[in-house]
Amino acid sequence: MVPSFRIVIIYGSQTGTARGIAERLALQCCKLLRLRNYPADCPTSLIHLCCANDYTPLQQLAHEPGPVVFVCSTTGCGDPPDNMATFWRKLMNVRLPEGRTFPTSLRFAVLGVGDSSYKHYNYVAKKLYRRMVHLGASPLPVSMALADAEQDIGLGLADESAAEGLVACLQRFMPSLWNTVLNHYSESVQPIGSLAFPIAWDALESSEFIASLQPRFLVRRVRKIECGELNLINGNHYRNEEVLTDMIETTVARDDALFKTPAMPSAATWFVIRANERITPNNYYQDTRLIRLEAENKDLPLDFLPGCVLQVQPRNLAEDVLGFFKVTGLDPNVRISVRTLTKELHPGQHIVSFTLPGRLEQVCSSDGISLAWLATHYFDLNSIPTRAFFSEFAAAHKWRPTGTKNDERVAMEYDRLKELGQACTPDAVDDFYDYVNRPRRNLIEVLGDFPCTTSFIPAEQWINILPGPPLSRPYSIASASPTVELLVAVVTYRTRMLTPRRGLASTYLARGKVGTRVSAWISRPSYGFDFSYNLSSVPRPPPCILIGPGTGVAPFRAFIQYQHKSSPQAFNVLFFGCRFSHRDFYFEEEWRALEAKGCLKLVTAFSREGGRLTTAKNRTYVQHRIRENPELVWSVLGEAQGSVFIAGNAKNMPAAVREAIIEAAKTGGGLSEYEAESFVSNLESSGRYQAEVWM
Repeated sequence: MVPSFRIVIIYGSQTGTARGIAERLALQCCKLLRLRNYPADCPTSLIHLCCANDYTPLQQLAHEPGPVVFVCSTTGCGDPPDNMATFWRKLMNVRLPEGRTFPTSLRFAVLGVGDSSYKHYNYVAKKLYRRMVHLGASPLPVSMALADAEQDIGLGLADESAAEGLVACLQRFMPSLWNTVLNHYSESVQPIGSLAFPIAWDALESSEFIASLQPRFLVRRVRKIECGELNLINGNHYRNEEVLTDMIETTVARDDALFKTPAMPSAATWFVIRANERITPNNYYQDTRLIRLEAENKDLPLDFLPGCVLQVQPRNLAEDVLGFFKVTGLDPNVRISVRTLTKELHPGQHIVSFTLPGRLEQVCSSDGISLAWLATHYFDLNSIPTRAFFSEFAAAHKWRPTGTKNDERVAMEYDRLKELGQACTPDAVDDFYDYVNRPRRNLIEVLGDFPCTTSFIPAEQWINILPGPPLSRPYSIASASPTVELLVAVVTYRTRMLTPRRGLASTYLARGKVGTRVSAWISRPSYGFDFSYNLSSVPRPPPCILIGPGTGVAPFRAFIQYQHKSSPQAFNVLFFGCRFSHRDFYFEEEWRALEAKGCLKLVTAFSREGGRLTTAKNRTYVQHRIRENPELVWSVLGEAQGSVFIAGNAKNMPAAVREAIIEAAKTGGGLSEYEAESFVSNLESSGRYQAEVWM
């Protein structure tokens, strides 16, 4: 049945930030608005929340009776997030008629989430806005002072690099959105709750309103499997860590057996580590691994092309899981049943469904799942808390038992949590960054800083408080099908916190022993390489310039291996950069062997050799080698109709390489500045200049 009215919230999110904002909008809507004259036989809820790829068919947009709100980020070199890529391709189809695909009655708003320190700041949000207008839709008159131009009503551009962070945009966008919806759709919706209209940002951020947004899931305790003596001291400290660790491992193993395939996400399957070799010296600061995996199911076809990634779903590290139970004093064996919250709060107003990923809900809704399993697989314990988390954490004071002592401490914690959750002014945002972002303080450490508040939260409610699951991490496959090899640089660094910071997925993989099962799946990301032009079966396909500093060389190893199976005479140029020729020169022997066969021209840049140890401006990087070899570059791109592929960090390298390619076209090809810029732009538009970068 076509709904008489609904608000559609569509998100595209790579790291979870945009999704979190979309979920917050959906929960706000549930508490602010209800339908008028709701037909009793209509099953549709007031809010429809989904990722962009799950909104199908695209033509349904033309028939939406209410407003559509997009919340999206940008990844790679101006690419949409993976969970928006399919929707994006359909929306950008050139066959969609201009001005006639959508009716002018379709109202929409776009909220972009980005970082202006990157070149392609909020590119997806801006292009989405223009495309919707181009196809005939009308922007919601949401007033946004931070849009590119005054006429861009309904376009909000949130900037993590702003003095107030994302809040600078959100505090304008959110109240304006709901006030606009109520004004323009007053015949269909009406306000509910205690907040007065027009809605103000302070009201949306009040502790009372934040507390009313919970819970996301319906939860209850179920039977507990006894697994040993807890040995509690004062209710929240474990006397014997070994007993606790064994208890956690035993309980998690028992619950893992409930799932024949990985619990989440649905696309995941079991891979098994067959080799895990450190390829940098043991005394070198960077631990880099070459890890080979196989599908546990031998019947699973592993037929993939170069440019594909292995999406790894990590589990929390053992010490973090142990730390969670130590700081909360929870019993790891407590089992909870979790179901999607779908009950009707008011006549004609249903709450949003927040579904558990993969096969988790099916298990959780029957016999339940243990806290030990959730802490290992679901709670994102290593994540950096957001402002929204602190607001929801402060709301936990509603569970404070009567007669609780330490009133002064409790009040202090509550006030501090509200400060962090409502940080809007430049000084408050700086205070938030100083406590959370700069030291990269994780969730477990925050819980330890607020022991009273932590103790108030019932065991079954943690799934409504903590974020999860941990994001899957994409790793470029560094080998040709059917072998799956990953080049993994273990992320570790220091802040002012006592404990070094660690990358969850890289540490998880590096610790994996031979035989360890890993939840993962193979995919082609929206920002990934398309090597099809250079993988033809002719004896000598067009050559490529491959630019891959550090672990950025991984996809090029897969490409070269695959290409030489079908075209042994293929020739490519590889610009590889690292710090030291004797420490992190990945796959040196392979490159030298290919060069000896005449299949490869290798150009290296070792940034910390030759007296370039301390002064950054004197170091040699791949972009410098490109400038030093203009004839070589032009012989591939200008004369042989070749392509250029770049992989690495998105911050400075891609722009510096592009400038170097332009300079090579001028010097090697004799082009003017204008001609060289046009030449590279044409390479980009034709797919012969591609970059796969990460932030």
